[in-house]
Amino acid sequence: MQAKRLILRLSSLGDVILSTSVLEVAKLDAPIDWVIAEEYSNLLRHHPKINHIYEFSRSGGLKGWIQLCRELWKAEYDEVYDLHRSLRTRIMRVLFCFWSLKQRSALPRWRTVSKERARLTFFLSI
Repeated sequence: MQAKRLILRLSSLGDVILSTSVLEVAKLDAPIDWVIAEEYSNLLRHHPKINHIYEFSRSGGLKGWIQLCRELWKAEYDEVYDLHRSLRTRIMRVLFCFWSLKQRSALPRWRTVSKERARLTFFLSI
């Protein structure tokens, strides 16, 4: 069975574009899902290696972010790649831990990738 994977790269036009190189270099065996701010979602909409795009609205505030986190946690991802490393993604990680402990369910493997490392991945792929 293929692992369910989720990428978190929420915003910053240039960083979102550079982060797509991870899809090419990582040799992923299945399409993955991506979380992105709604204003950047069109950049990824038709990428062949992206199965589903979760959009978040900044205007939804913390309540909207927690609702999206709950939806993502319920999707039971095996791996989460945090390419953003922001307060939002840290909140998500804490919530995933809390809900997993509460429900006694498996916590996805969480991998954080710095912006510099993602850029290096991009330049190594050219």
